[in-house]
Amino acid sequence: MEKKKLNSTYSDFDIHSHEADSLLENSTDFSEIVNSGLRMIHGLTNDVDIDAYTEIHTRCTSYLFDLRKKLSDRTVFTKDILQEGFELALSCPFVLPRLYMCLLIACTTQDLKQLKLVSDMMPSVAHPLRGILLRYTAISFFPKQSELLITFIIKNFQEMLYLLPGLLKLFPYSKQNACGWLTSNTTVSLYLCDNNPQVVKSFFKMAQTCDYSFVAVSIIESISQSIEGPQISKFFDCFAEFFYSKNGDATNIEIALACCQKCNNPREAYNFILKTPFHEECGIHITSLAIGHKDIEIVKLCARRWLNYDVQHEILINVDLDTYANLIKALPHGFETTKEFIRMVNENTKPESVRKILSNELTRRSRDLDLAITEMLTTHNFSKEFYEIVFAKPYKFVNFKQITSIVSKSESLGIEKDTIIGFLENSSTENVNINSLRCHYYKTGDNADRLVTLLKGKSNLTKRILMSHLARLEVSDESLSQLLDKCNEENELASFCLLAAQKKNIDLAEKAILKIVDLDKEIKKVSETIALYFRTINMIATITDACEIHESKVNEGENESEGKKLVFPVETTKRLLEHIAEIIEKMTFKLFPLMSRDKSNFFQKICRGVMKKKYFATFEDLILRIIDLLQKC
Repeated sequence: MEKKKLNSTYSDFDIHSHEADSLLENSTDFSEIVNSGLRMIHGLTNDVDIDAYTEIHTRCTSYLFDLRKKLSDRTVFTKDILQEGFELALSCPFVLPRLYMCLLIACTTQDLKQLKLVSDMMPSVAHPLRGILLRYTAISFFPKQSELLITFIIKNFQEMLYLLPGLLKLFPYSKQNACGWLTSNTTVSLYLCDNNPQVVKSFFKMAQTCDYSFVAVSIIESISQSIEGPQISKFFDCFAEFFYSKNGDATNIEIALACCQKCNNPREAYNFILKTPFHEECGIHITSLAIGHKDIEIVKLCARRWLNYDVQHEILINVDLDTYANLIKALPHGFETTKEFIRMVNENTKPESVRKILSNELTRRSRDLDLAITEMLTTHNFSKEFYEIVFAKPYKFVNFKQITSIVSKSESLGIEKDTIIGFLENSSTENVNINSLRCHYYKTGDNADRLVTLLKGKSNLTKRILMSHLARLEVSDESLSQLLDKCNEENELASFCLLAAQKKNIDLAEKAILKIVDLDKEIKKVSETIALYFRTINMIATITDACEIHESKVNEGENESEGKKLVFPVETTKRLLEHIAEIIEKMTFKLFPLMSRDKSNFFQKICRGVMKKKYFATFEDLILRIIDLLQKC
């Protein structure tokens, strides 16, 4: 039944359509043309689905455009004839055909009274689909020069939005159609009024209050496309306000960026984007715009505003390195662009620029960044100033290759010794070679207290290398005491004993000897404990040799200012010898041997050796007793 009714509707409409087209083409009788047109347009009063209705509407509007073209011949259709036609159409008993025909004639004559009358009658069409399409059509015919234009545009658009909820309720799947009609209305309206600010702002306000976000965004997109280039910036505040009211639609970002491109002014675009709720997502686009216009001031603002990789990378690859360094304040620690910058550095890059880029990476860096710095140093030959500025304190070298690449060039470049020492002092690597390099740059007789201070958690070998260099350098008793505190292994303490003796500090030498003896607490085997004690006796012998050499020089007139006598404490040596004798004596009569014959002979040899020394003459009886006990083991 429904299909039969639809076919009947189409059949009747086709008949009236062909009749109207024929008269339009062949007749000059305006009354006849108006009546046939009214019969055709009556098809728009039919109750059909939206697709069928839009098809009928398309054919009707096509007819009306052709009619308007024909009426433009004022030699045939005079003002009086058009007035009669308007009155004839006005007498039509059906509202919709009456309004369409009256609208066309009024827009053709541009008669103010006729236009106002039609405009006032428009609200009488309250059916959502018929009303929206009537208003959609009306704006296409309305004369651009009319003084009613602005008022009509705003009222017409407002009524379309008012009918929108009813349309979507009747036809839930008509969203696309609705958007198309409203955006088309927007485009035509703005064209007719030359983007009148009052109209534009009214459209923004109505879009903001629209409950359908997809429709509102489509309207704003149409506005952005309709307003020409530089004019768009006049409405940036309106756009920003709308974006906050309809935040969350991804299309808003596209609209905003299109507006920025259109305005062709990086500063206006930058200020506009900062007013939007999605300014963080737009940084790269504004930056590219500023770079394209070579607007360095806006590029600088972008560099400091958007500290993300995309923006920083875009700037870095489009400006020279020194310019980039001047644009930014400082890059955050661990920032990826820092590594990219370092990889681009060459001999022409200012050292101040590199230092600024590394300002948050001076004391700790990622492994990848350190590798990039090392590659930079090994690939290029920089100036003296470059090394002195870039690697000044508090830069810390954690890579041995970095520091050696600078040290190896220091002499040829004339880098000051103190500067190199500063670099070495700022090295946190445990590599023993760093310590050797550091010591190497201290000349004989230089004060080396700083070297002791820098010795933090260093390896056994590092400490011994340091002590070998301290023998030729000046070092305070306080620093020697600090060094002793850091020595805990036997070979470290043995090296310290020799150093202390050379520095004529017998008190510290004695403390070192006592620390060696205290190591017996960590030894489980008695034979190994005795071996430790004999090594200690040997060390005391070495110390006393140094004391005797010093004494002989004093006697010969050398070192007169240092004439105090150096003697290793007798009591300490005596206690140690007595302790050795006591242990051996206790163990001699055990069922198992205390030590091998070879080891016993070796210890006896040590005893006989020290007996020859002047210092040990006092302990001759005690030493002979130890030898006797060793022979019985």
